Amino acid sequence: MMKALKLIIFILSVSVFGYSQTYPWAEFNATEDSYINLGDASHLNGYDQICDNNHFSITMWIRWGDKSNPGVGNWANFFTLSDSTSGDNGIFWMQHDYGNTKFEFAIQTTSGRSYIQSTTNPVEGIWYHLAATYDATLSSKNMKLYINGNVEATKDKSGAIRSMFDKAKLTIGRWPAPANNYRMLNGDIDEVSVWSRTLSQSEIQAIMTNPESVSGSNYDTSNIVSYYNFSGGSMIDLVDGGNNGVGGESVLPVELKEFRIEQKEQHVNLIWVTLSEINNDFFSVEKSKELDEFELIEKVTGAGNSNEQVEYTATDFNPFPGISYYRLSQTDFDGKESILDIGKLNFNDIEEFDVMLYPNPIIKGSSFYLKIPFAVESEFNLLVNDFLGKECITDMSLINRDDHTLLILQTEEDITPGIYFVTFQLGDKVITKKIMIK
Repeated sequence: MMKALKLIIFILSVSVFGYSQTYPWAEFNATEDSYINLGDASHLNGYDQICDNNHFSITMWIRWGDKSNPGVGNWANFFTLSDSTSGDNGIFWMQHDYGNTKFEFAIQTTSGRSYIQSTTNPVEGIWYHLAATYDATLSSKNMKLYINGNVEATKDKSGAIRSMFDKAKLTIGRWPAPANNYRMLNGDIDEVSVWSRTLSQSEIQAIMTNPESVSGSNYDTSNIVSYYNFSGGSMIDLVDGGNNGVGGESVLPVELKEFRIEQKEQHVNLIWVTLSEINNDFFSVEKSKELDEFELIEKVTGAGNSNEQVEYTATDFNPFPGISYYRLSQTDFDGKESILDIGKLNFNDIEEFDVMLYPNPIIKGSSFYLKIPFAVESEFNLLVNDFLGKECITDMSLINRDDHTLLILQTEEDITPGIYFVTFQLGDKVITKKIMIK
């Protein structure tokens, strides 16, 4: 369970320079458990792309709280992928200089570790937008540090980005090694994004004002590795890679194996499996259109204390059309709540759905396919006939997946070539397609 780390929703914070944050953000208080653990090398998805592509970008917002806080370390780190036993051995560091008077970006390549520093001296209580990029294909000024959309430092850097290694650990709010008092931060962080390509200055400036203009509304743009905006008080990676965070080193009350979201015709099934539970009273399943406000779908009683695998289900009988988000959380018997996972689903209303027929045309005696964009669980009707109504299918098989149904239809060997009609009916919905048989 998260101890000292707090994810807090604020309405507005305006700096004297005119920059503000309207989203929730993560707050760090420079204590040992006040950080986000995003996982080690064996559990990080997509970060090997950074090394393979030799292109790399990070963007984020940061605001200092109290630099004089006794827990604050020199070189205070805010986003780092480094060795959990020796912090200077790693892949990248978003941090400060020794006295926390400048922002610093460091990266390790096959030619060694290098860093660059800002000219800006961060002031307590002020939001700053930071971006760092590296492009191994360039020979000069290929390592850059941006502050509030402007380039403040560059370096001629060579070498391929260091490959992932076993002790590498990704953290927000401090680095993973105990040296220098874990280089802890007292302040706030928001809108963290990681890319396996080099963002341009115009893209970085666009991310400052409208992140989705670059990342995509569903955070599914090519080469985006992770995105965190801490919406709803969560540490969930909005990219499908699933590099979700855990607060500090606390023991989670529930060890979650999986959380699945599946459309079944006009409703949505939610299935989750736990490997262990400690003092777990109940689960809450909620949904949201914009990740801002969640509404409760169902509460499901937990197992209390368990060391066995347990499967749970819930159903949303009134899903939102299009993209929506589902949040799973649990509540202890003492009333403490933990967010376990957030997933998204693009719901296809079966009143508006269409089917896909392929290939078209076909040779007589061969098969064709009809794909329905959700799992069909109830009775349906299917007819393939010519202009006179004569049926021409000798065999049909069905494959049901989590998100679609595939019908495989075999035509007769002696069928007369021509145009035929394929009619699919589910409830009151009737769809007819034409197919050419040669």
